[in-house]
Amino acid sequence: MELAIQTGNSDRWKVGVRFGLLLAMVVVTMKCQTWTKRTKETLKVNKLFTLRTWIDEYTFDRQRAPRTIEDLVDSGYLRSVPRDPFTGKALSISLPGRGKQDVFDVR
Repeated sequence: MELAIQTGNSDRWKVGVRFGLLLAMVVVTMKCQTWTKRTKETLKVNKLFTLRTWIDEYTFDRQRAPRTIEDLVDSGYLRSVPRDPFTGKALSISLPGRGKQDVFDVR
């Protein structure tokens, strides 16, 4: 009987360790997801700031705003159209009004 009791305690200890490891893995996974999201948010903010800066430079140099983001690429201000880190799609532009054809803002 003593042997059975010792084996039972050993099994409980193993279950406790396994549960602790599982809990630790869940916590680490949740933290990694949070870090990944924050990294993508920071990357997107940085890309938008850079794009707005190059739009301003283009506007200052040419005395008019670019008509599309591709104008920035074609004139050498950007190597390629920046992509949204969440969706993978190219960043889009918004125009100030119906009659206007120049880039106003990016999102």
